[in-house]
Amino acid sequence: MNILRALFRNSALEEIFGILEEGLIVALTGFEGDTWMGNPELCYPGGALRGPPSGPPVALAPCDWGKSYLTHIESMFTAIHDQKIKRNQCHGVLLQLTKLLDRKPAGLVVSPDFIARISQSVRDTTWILEQGVDKIPCYVILDEYVKMINVALWRFPSLFDQDMLDTILKHSQRVLFTKTTPLIALGREICLANVMYLCINILQQNQLADEIAKLVLKALEHPMYEVVLSSMNYILILHEELEIDNKFLKYLSVNRNGEVLSNLRNDKEFIRKLSVIATSNYLECAQKSLTILSLEDGTQRNIIEAKLALKSEALSDEDIIKGMFHCIRTEHENVTHIYLRSLSKFVSAKLVGGSLDGTLALEVAREVYSCSSSDNSEETRREVVVFLESNLGILMGTKWESLTDKERSTKTLIVS
Repeated sequence: MNILRALFRNSALEEIFGILEEGLIVALTGFEGDTWMGNPELCYPGGALRGPPSGPPVALAPCDWGKSYLTHIESMFTAIHDQKIKRNQCHGVLLQLTKLLDRKPAGLVVSPDFIARISQSVRDTTWILEQGVDKIPCYVILDEYVKMINVALWRFPSLFDQDMLDTILKHSQRVLFTKTTPLIALGREICLANVMYLCINILQQNQLADEIAKLVLKALEHPMYEVVLSSMNYILILHEELEIDNKFLKYLSVNRNGEVLSNLRNDKEFIRKLSVIATSNYLECAQKSLTILSLEDGTQRNIIEAKLALKSEALSDEDIIKGMFHCIRTEHENVTHIYLRSLSKFVSAKLVGGSLDGTLALEVAREVYSCSSSDNSEETRREVVVFLESNLGILMGTKWESLTDKERSTKTLIVS
């Protein structure tokens, strides 16, 4: 193994191109060793980055291999055809394959014959998806396989004909919504979250906005909160309100279909399901659900109904506003700015329409003003600025007859 390592550390790349394939096969075969220390280091020209003790090293492939690059991809797909492959070796190959696919050389010319061969190779690896519903699935390799397919869809879309996309989608949805919980489920939560992204990615490839909306609505009631979060992340992507922090979300963002949001809004279950999630004990779930609700119009009644367990038909405008006051004062500081934004939208509409009582408007001004101190988060103070920029003119110019002289003085002090 030391000899193999020394050969592949050669910085003169042109001298070792001829032995890359054979060296790769020797390295992968080494994963069959009985102990981790017996497994070789998988090295490519240009160096390797060691992986954790629980997995194989992760190689960083050069981006200008040309034919050698395509040969490596084909060899790796071939290596994971065999369902009897050791799981450690399979995981190692998938790690390498994902990185290779993501480092597709610019201007690479791929022949139709190569596309045909690799397409068949992808078909021969779908057993990794199918084992996701076995009695003892391996979610570690399934998760890496899902990542690999996502990258392949992005970098080599011509590898996937409609029949293959349908097959991958079918197996992915079976894995996502199976009601059977295996005895060993290590890594299941994160894996299923990524499977959700893969399903959306495939449906986006086919421009099936209605099917994406149905999938998202179904996933909002998934028993695993990681899958629910994936669904809400996608909704936030549609709103262009999510900070993109990984390449898979980037794929979804670049290809997002605006019709999905329209389809979601046309389903009465959309707001209801988000309102239920807003009461979740998982703060991240509640926060993202409230964020989405605050981005939609006319959802304040739904928020207060859910959070305070009140019947919406009995809620007056004053009930809604004072309910928002309660949430701003008592809920976690991470969601204060969301309640403030929702309150601001509701009140702004009432101010423009001239339907807000003067005394109540003054209470709103006091509440908003109280959120402007340095004790509040930057996000909360930003919402105060937005409210004042939108409504200062109306607050200053409106003369509510119902206000007492003292209240008028207070109003002038607050908005000045």
